[in-house]
Amino acid sequence: MTITQATVLAVRGSSLIALAFLAGCAASKPAQSEPASASNPPEQSSSGSEQATDKPSASAASKKTAPAVDGAEGPALSVRLIEPGAEPRKALRYQIAVGDVSESDMKMGMRMAMSIGGQTLPAATLPVTKSRLRWGPSENATPGENGGDIRYPFELVDMQVTPTPGVPDDMAKAVQSELDGLKGTKGWSIVSPRGMTIDSNITVAPATSERTAQTIKQIHDGLRQMPAVFPEQPVGVGARWSVTMLVDGPIKMTQVATYTLVEHQGTTGSLRFEIKQTAKPQAMTAGVPNAGPGVNARLTALDGGGEGTLKFDLKRLVPESKMETSTKMSVTVQAQGQTTQMVTELGIELETSPGRS
Repeated sequence: MTITQATVLAVRGSSLIALAFLAGCAASKPAQSEPASASNPPEQSSSGSEQATDKPSASAASKKTAPAVDGAEGPALSVRLIEPGAEPRKALRYQIAVGDVSESDMKMGMRMAMSIGGQTLPAATLPVTKSRLRWGPSENATPGENGGDIRYPFELVDMQVTPTPGVPDDMAKAVQSELDGLKGTKGWSIVSPRGMTIDSNITVAPATSERTAQTIKQIHDGLRQMPAVFPEQPVGVGARWSVTMLVDGPIKMTQVATYTLVEHQGTTGSLRFEIKQTAKPQAMTAGVPNAGPGVNARLTALDGGGEGTLKFDLKRLVPESKMETSTKMSVTVQAQGQTTQMVTELGIELETSPGRS
């Protein structure tokens, strides 16, 4: 394998990295807070109280139906209230009715620019994809206030490439061929009233290729983070809180999402958010799928961020959201005794919305 082929294989993994970036995705570890000290005092909210760090409760036992991507304990999140906002304040909690059935639509576009060994390649636009999922019927997973945790079965009912200016037909057909293998994928999630995914599971067909299975894993991880996550404390308009997680996917990174409550009336409201992601230098074995022996990729730098808006309805799991992100990463690829530096810049636009059931 030539060094050029190796770098192309590394870029192929960028779509997985992009999905990880969009969702905060993969099975996450709780962000550990440093102990308070004179040099590291606890953060304070505007009301003077110590900010709360919250984690999902222990998950229910997962059904081990092989083959499956098992959510095990679910992504643990660290949630901190920064500003409580104006009065009146209210604790934001989902109130999903048992038996609820709904659908969600997602549209994603991605642009990519690269340089390999200092040589800049033409910028590329990847095919815009649209997907639809069916959720429900929902059921109570545990007893508690507002119905407690909700269990939602889901099915990926459709994934389509849409006509995209600048995308060759052969590329669009190749992507569609991959997407066709994902239709019919099923699973379930258990979501707390605060929007935290406590447990989840997705089944992979026995004949699924390794590359498609990796994509299903990323979709699974992304779905775990679809609902908006709310703080424990009551909040009002102008409230700000952060959600921190350690993402353990194709790239291990730290993500901090900061939310601002723009408006809230009854069970509906809107948020504005900013995302920041960073990563330490590390090996990228999963970033070079099917590369074969002797090909190694190492992340040397990553810096990413994004912003967007989100409209929520506490009686529905799926929000309406728009987000734009950009990330720049540097990767060193070694193959057949050769070493080269690859710099990739990804720009992503993502829209999600409740579909008609």
